Amino acid sequence: MVNIAEKTRNAIEINSLTSSLVARLQVERGVSTGLLGSSGNTSLEPQIKQLDNARNLTDGNLTLLKERSDFQFPEIVVGNETIRSLHELTERIIGHREEVDSRSVTPGDNIRFYTDINLGIINGYFQIATKLDGGLLWSLIVARDLLLQATDLLGIARALGTQYYSSCQLTRESVEWFASVTAQGEQLLLIAFAYNTDLIKTYENNLKIKNVDTAVLSDKQSEILKKKTHAAR
Repeated sequence: MVNIAEKTRNAIEINSLTSSLVARLQVERGVSTGLLGSSGNTSLEPQIKQLDNARNLTDGNLTLLKERSDFQFPEIVVGNETIRSLHELTERIIGHREEVDSRSVTPGDNIRFYTDINLGIINGYFQIATKLDGGLLWSLIVARDLLLQATDLLGIARALGTQYYSSCQLTRESVEWFASVTAQGEQLLLIAFAYNTDLIKTYENNLKIKNVDTAVLSDKQSEILKKKTHAAR
């Protein structure tokens, strides 16, 4: 019983750290995509400063994970490359940042890079969570992981939206991608809420705390999706 409790406690702590890392990478993905999609006629200094801050927060999370001797890195595939350790992941992120800074990567490839990492981490720890014998606690952890998957998909939509409003255009492929991840993200939210109904209140409260205007978001989403309709004609 003590062993199960200890494993559960460690899993929760690791889950919290990995969830934070995914959240940091989501922000870094969005800011860097916006920077890459910006026109040369605007000042990039505010975005560069915001990106530096996002990177620092990501690096802080990576450091915390490196300090955990019980952290088991889930083997993930980024593009065509298999990453087998936290050290390899850190080096790969540093290399990608250099490509972003030199503007030698497209916004779409930038989104895919961070998304590959996030999905690899989420899926790896979702599998660990499903093996826990924690009753209600298990359902809470699974619900949290589902919520994380949903926010990552919706984060892709946000990054694509940022690219659209930065450059005033998206390719047909990107618009279809936007529609797909938006639908998948919203579906995963519903599944997460089904696992734990308290998440609905938490989710709605966070929207209020962060002053998120869902009506405005819906209008912006509709504007982008109209591009898909026009492209299909």
